[in-house]
Amino acid sequence: MKSPYAALLAVRRAEEKEAEVALTGANRAANHLEEALSRARAARQSWVLALLEPAGAPAQASLPIIGRIESVERQTDHDLAGALRVVEAARLALLERRRHREAVERLHLAHLAEVARQAERRAQAELDEIATLRHAGNSF
Repeated sequence: MKSPYAALLAVRRAEEKEAEVALTGANRAANHLEEALSRARAARQSWVLALLEPAGAPAQASLPIIGRIESVERQTDHDLAGALRVVEAARLALLERRRHREAVERLHLAHLAEVARQAERRAQAELDEIATLRHAGNSF
């Protein structure tokens, strides 16, 4: 006998897999932004250090470049904050999907166990009936 939960369990497993894929994508995007932010910070630091050197780049020429780098840095930081919120939402969605799948899986396994117990009881009842018939046949 097929479990009435089998189809629902397949759906829940697919939903959980989709949530895992979404979390992986969100993590990848956040990691990319973290790397971009790190590069922007390193670039700004290089320009600032170049300004501090005695034979460094002229301040007039460097300030607009540093300003653009800082602007990119602020935007990337803002984008990263949003990406981290998406990661957290994807993580929570995955946990929820996993709970749903586990609940259906428990129902499915309980149903299969009950079907197995019923089949075992039927088999035992048949054996008991055969034993009773044999015993009754031996009485005559």
